[in-house]
Amino acid sequence: MVQRLLITGDNEQTVATVRRIAEERGLTVTILDGAPGGGADAGEWTWRDDHEAYERRRQQLGEEFAGRYIAMHLGEVIGVGDSAREAAREGLSHLRRPEALFVVMAGEPLPEPEPVGMQMDAPRSIVCEQ
Repeated sequence: MVQRLLITGDNEQTVATVRRIAEERGLTVTILDGAPGGGADAGEWTWRDDHEAYERRRQQLGEEFAGRYIAMHLGEVIGVGDSAREAAREGLSHLRRPEALFVVMAGEPLPEPEPVGMQMDAPRSIVCEQ
């Protein structure tokens, strides 16, 4: 059974609706960092900024973390692991909140983006803890 629900998102109406439905069903709901935005400390930082920060430091990161995956957030390495999942888990543990992370094999060039033909509306994530 779900004991706690964490919601992050950019759309105040969607977050409020999800919160209302969850609370009607007896769940305790936490809106992170004064949502709706979730990680408000990032300001105007976007995933493109993390990509650029990685590219600027790619050679150095490849030497420092050779053969390992790294998780970056706001241009800083916050997680390292032998798999992408392990690096992301360590990064999320460091942040102590759900957040989008940039995870890559250290030193590898970034793949070209692929259009997927879909758009995701808020909330960005709903985490159910048991």
